[in-house]
Amino acid sequence: MRLFADLPATAAARDLRARIGWLCHGLRLAVGLWAAWTLALILWLWRSPDAVAATYGGWWKLDLSALPATHYVAGLGLVLADWALVAVLCVMLWRLFGLYLEGEVFTRAATTAMRQVGLVALAAIAFDFLARPAVSWLLTMHLPAGAQRINLFARPEDLLHLLFAGFVLALAHIFRAAADMAEDQAGIV
Repeated sequence: MRLFADLPATAAARDLRARIGWLCHGLRLAVGLWAAWTLALILWLWRSPDAVAATYGGWWKLDLSALPATHYVAGLGLVLADWALVAVLCVMLWRLFGLYLEGEVFTRAATTAMRQVGLVALAAIAFDFLARPAVSWLLTMHLPAGAQRINLFARPEDLLHLLFAGFVLALAHIFRAAADMAEDQAGIV
């Protein structure tokens, strides 16, 4: 693995490595652990149609014991698609911190990667928000009319996720302006 290979062995470069190296490695580790942890939780919850019926039925105070296998599989597919978008986001974060580890901090490549992280985060948030009512409908569509659910809801952390995604997009825009200014100044000197 190449860490800071393109940076000259100056005191400033060594200082940068010391200041952000541990942080980038820690965040990469956290991203990987989070993706694995959430997948493990999903697979545990969705381990069988009976487990899904008991859990969701308990939450919604409904008897889902007759959940058809096709509805279970469709629900699991939707939940895994939701997780897959987050996994893509995790890979993009891993890549972004990798760029930082290579010394690419205020560069076009880093700002482009950061902007992509923000956009994919927004897409993941939107997909998750829309997947919730779809999962509730899939798990209750076998029930008689009146018992079926389409649970469209927002949680407080949804707003927090939106704020973080917006913050990343704003930082990407600011960092891009800084990178452009640095290129302009380098061209003058």
